[in-house]
Amino acid sequence: LSHAIQDQQSISIDTHLSLSPEQVRFDHSGLVLKIDPHVNVWKPVIYARPDTDFQILKDRSSQMQMYLSKLDQDSERFLLEKEKLISILSSSDQDTLIQFLIDMLGKGTGLTPLGDDFICGLLLAAHTWNGILIPASQVIKIEQDILELAWKRTTTLSANLITSAAQGSADERIIHCLNWLKDGHGDIAKIIKELRSYGSSSGIETLSGILSFIRSSLETA
Repeated sequence: LSHAIQDQQSISIDTHLSLSPEQVRFDHSGLVLKIDPHVNVWKPVIYARPDTDFQILKDRSSQMQMYLSKLDQDSERFLLEKEKLISILSSSDQDTLIQFLIDMLGKGTGLTPLGDDFICGLLLAAHTWNGILIPASQVIKIEQDILELAWKRTTTLSANLITSAAQGSADERIIHCLNWLKDGHGDIAKIIKELRSYGSSSGIETLSGILSFIRSSLETA
């Protein structure tokens, strides 16, 4: 593989890929990576919906928010947007919610802009607590519209992560966080450390989306 890459033109971060179960093709350079049909393909964990006690969930999310508030640089980002989301979910204004999420898509820089990370957290939380927390069904109803727009308005990587989040799937560091919110298993400081290692700020911003959803839900409960 390394020899094949050396013989090809350098691959830039905006190179288009053609993906199939059999191969990965870099369109510009013509480099093709064959996938062994016998290789074990990693599949992300699908998070199972919990039976959640509201007070316990409120206490744990407050603890997580307290840790998050200590990370000034990260926690202050999108502060007004987070407060706006909480207000929208609490009011059940579906049209305003759709517009809010559209405006968030692709907002920020990088392969996974901060707005997309926040949406991932929101969709993960809605999937996790659907049928338990009130605004979940409100988010589920519009998620298909958001998924379709994601492929047009943001990066391919972000669109894939948003699609996975809508199915309850995410990086294991995010799953560890959701598990802690559900049953308290694990160490909160270690979980925050894991989230901070997920991208430059993706883990923390995804957590912000999760906590914003929980807060708005508990305010309407």
